[in-house]
Amino acid sequence: MIQKLIALGLSAAMFAVATPAFAVTAQTPDPTINCVKAAVATREAALMTASDAQATAIHSARVARAAALADAYSKTTVNEVKAGIQAAWDAWTGARGTALRTWRTARNSLWKTFKTSRKACHAPAATVPSEPGSPGKEG
Repeated sequence: MIQKLIALGLSAAMFAVATPAFAVTAQTPDPTINCVKAAVATREAALMTASDAQATAIHSARVARAAALADAYSKTTVNEVKAGIQAAWDAWTGARGTALRTWRTARNSLWKTFKTSRKACHAPAATVPSEPGSPGKEG
């Protein structure tokens, strides 16, 4: 019994001595990674702002379309109703197109700014893989 306790004690002592050899040491992060991290955070915040603006513009256009259609159907003659419907859909198409163009312009601009910022970081290529949401890839 004593031999088992001694063996167990020696095993525990060897494990305790060996553990520091396998301990993970803290590494100082590469400053270029923090630079890219900041550029990505700025890009993502700008993407969310632009996306929110587009969603708000589309929503407003839909609300306006609904009101214009309701107004069109309150007319008394078929020609007035038809003209009102056409005007409602024309206004919707124009507003939606403007919202989409504004989104694309903002997206392209913020990606251009991000790429400039990322290049200024001089980060290793492994830290800046190609981004799937960049212009031309929708995102």
